[in-house]
Amino acid sequence: MVKLVADTWLGLSSTAWNGIAAIATVAAFCAAIVGAFLVLSQLKQARDLAEDQARPYLLAMIEDSAAEWTLADFVVRNIGQTAARDLTIAIDPPYVRVHELGEGNGFMDAAFISGRTSVLPPGGEVRTYLDS
Repeated sequence: MVKLVADTWLGLSSTAWNGIAAIATVAAFCAAIVGAFLVLSQLKQARDLAEDQARPYLLAMIEDSAAEWTLADFVVRNIGQTAARDLTIAIDPPYVRVHELGEGNGFMDAAFISGRTSVLPPGGEVRTYLDS
């Protein structure tokens, strides 16, 4: 008489092992879905970071004048990686120097403040005398 080997391994039947394999397949599929969402999230963050790095960043500040240490200049500087285009500056209320230089020579009459600067390249700056 031939004895058949039992259809079990580690005490579990082939039906139990098939169930375990199905559960493992579903778990792997869920892990793949979660991984895909994480990859998409990373791609979006990388795209946003690239956009932020590639845009112009403008600083408006008051610095000591190169002409004399007792004077101050109003400076607009582009510290970004790309050129700033169609730059307009609004100062409200309008600034008036202690000693205005005459009609048409006021602080608010400076070309880059009263008008539009078409392009300010990366690392570029515009400055005007502010006050003493």
